[in-house]
Amino acid sequence: MDRDARLGALYMVLSTIILTAQDAIAKWLTADYHSGEILFYRTISGMAVVAWLMRRDGGWRLVVPRAPKLTLLRGVLAVLCSLVIVMSWAVLPLADAMAVVFVSPVILTIMSAILLRERVGRNGWAAVIIGFVGVLVMMRPGTSAFQWAVIVPITAALISAGRDVITRKLGPMEASTTIFFYSQVLTLVGGGLTLFWQAHWPGWFDWLLFGAAGIMAGIAQYLIIASFRLAPASLVSPLRYLSLVWAVGFGWWLWGDLPDIWIVSGGVMVVAAAILTTRPGRP
Repeated sequence: MDRDARLGALYMVLSTIILTAQDAIAKWLTADYHSGEILFYRTISGMAVVAWLMRRDGGWRLVVPRAPKLTLLRGVLAVLCSLVIVMSWAVLPLADAMAVVFVSPVILTIMSAILLRERVGRNGWAAVIIGFVGVLVMMRPGTSAFQWAVIVPITAALISAGRDVITRKLGPMEASTTIFFYSQVLTLVGGGLTLFWQAHWPGWFDWLLFGAAGIMAGIAQYLIIASFRLAPASLVSPLRYLSLVWAVGFGWWLWGDLPDIWIVSGGVMVVAAAILTTRPGRP
């Protein structure tokens, strides 16, 4: 493994720790704020990361997108995805919701084959089957243990996959900082619009939490982008699933939540399927 690959792997591991800690903060705040408020207040501080990246990577010229329609559509999907993910933290334990959201790469495989005409080998289609079986194991439809709340993270996974399809299409056309800029700006606007429905003014401690969450989310997203630029996706993508380990830890520490055997079993299947999508296979 060369130096860039090692650095990319390190960036991905750090991003999982930071992003999961940020998710834990967001879940904590759902007790007093709705998801739109959390996005808005969190993104205020996150714009500091955007400003730093803009200054570092070329300034205001990056505000002008080369593919405006796709960039804006990707930003809208990013806002919806963030809203639904925060809603997931409100209705389910952190690790349970995250395990379901992680079916997104499996959905992405299907969307890429249909929308981008990407070739999906045997590994890809095997991953699709394993991933959806894993979701069924976690959901347990038709039994008394089924929770309708699980539909929320599944919706987040679907939106996330759609966002990532557009990100792939934008890859050769748009700078990462431009994509990130519009995602953050639209999140700020989208979250702000929900304040007309209901708004709470945060106390000083909550402002600290929102500020920390926004900066952490920005740093984590930057680390993920840098990781994929430095190292092969097949190396760093599986490391994203360390987030489940940190989520179990945060969930137990802050709320006393531990996933049951069904969530663990289904989650392992989903993670295995997602990792399988990164491995080359026979067509």
